Amino acid sequence: MQAVGVERQGTQRRVDEGGVRALDEAVACAAGLDRVLHSIDPRRLNRFADGGPAVWSVALCPCADGGYLFVTYGLSQHVDPDAPFNHEMSLRVPATHDGQPPEWPRRLLSRIARRQLTQRAFEVNELVALRRPLVEGEPTAMRGFTVATEPAISDVRRVVGLHRNELALAEVWSAEGLLAEIARRDPYLCTDVTRSSYDGDPTFVEAMEAGARREGSSTHCINVAGFGWRPNPNGFSIDVPGGSGLRRVAKMIRARLDHQRELVIQDVGRQVRFYPHGETVSDATSDVRLEIGCDRLDLLLFAIEAAACEPEPSPVTLRFTKL
Repeated sequence: MQAVGVERQGTQRRVDEGGVRALDEAVACAAGLDRVLHSIDPRRLNRFADGGPAVWSVALCPCADGGYLFVTYGLSQHVDPDAPFNHEMSLRVPATHDGQPPEWPRRLLSRIARRQLTQRAFEVNELVALRRPLVEGEPTAMRGFTVATEPAISDVRRVVGLHRNELALAEVWSAEGLLAEIARRDPYLCTDVTRSSYDGDPTFVEAMEAGARREGSSTHCINVAGFGWRPNPNGFSIDVPGGSGLRRVAKMIRARLDHQRELVIQDVGRQVRFYPHGETVSDATSDVRLEIGCDRLDLLLFAIEAAACEPEPSPVTLRFTKL
C-alpha cells in the first residue's frame, strides 16, 4: 500500500465557512440551479505566500440554460480573511456538445487570480491585452479580456474574453460600451473561445464607431512599441512607429483630444502626454516625460493621419519647439 500525504508549509490558509456558504448560495441562485461543485487541490490548505494555489477553490455551477458558471473562492476577504481584495472573479461559458464542463475556465481563472496576487487587481471596465492566446491549448483567436460586474452576485467581477480587433474598437470608445454591444448579442456575457470576432458584424462596428464619435475614448494611457521622444537643438522630436501603431496613435489622439481629454502614450523609458491647450506648447518635465499642449488637432494630426491612410504606413517624426 502506498500512502499519499499533503505537506503543510508555513501558516495554514484561513477559510470563512460562512462566507463560503453565502457565496455558494449566490452562485447557485445566479445559475438558476442548486448545485455548486468545488475542485479540490490538496495544496489549497497552504496560503498562496507559502506555496499554495492562488485561490482556495474555483467552483463550478451548471446553469439552467446548459452553460456553466465558474467562480473563484479565496481572492476576497469574504472567503479568506487574509485575502488582499474584496472581490472574486467569475467566467461563464456556453453549453458544450457533450454536456461536460470544460477544464480550461478553471486554469484561466487561476492564472488571472495569480496575476492579481503578484501584481494588482483588475478593475471593472479595464481592457487587458495579452501577448499569447487567452487560453493555452484551445482553438481560440482571443487575445485579451475585459472585466464586467457580475450581473447577479455582489463583489464578483466577470471576465469576458475578447478578440484583438474588439479590444481595438473598445479602446477608442470604452469597455462599458463594448460590453453593452456584446450583451445585445449575448445577454449572458459568455466567453466562447470558438466564436468569431464581432468586428465581422457591420452593425457592431458601426455602433462602436458611433459611440467613439459621440463620447470619445475613456482610455487615458496606451502603450505603443517603438514610440518615444528625444531632444533636438530647438526642441523635441517625437518618433511614431509605422503600421498599425501609427493608425492606433492617430485614432487615439483624435478620440481623446477632440473631446478635451489628455492622452498619454508610452513605451519603455519614454512617455508623452498630449493635452488640450490654447496654443501649441511643449516641455520636458523629466528625462522620461514630455508634455505637448495642442491648440488645434488639425496641425498635429495632419502628418499622422495622412501617413496612416497609406497601405503600409511609414514611421513619422513630429518636431516641436521648446517653450
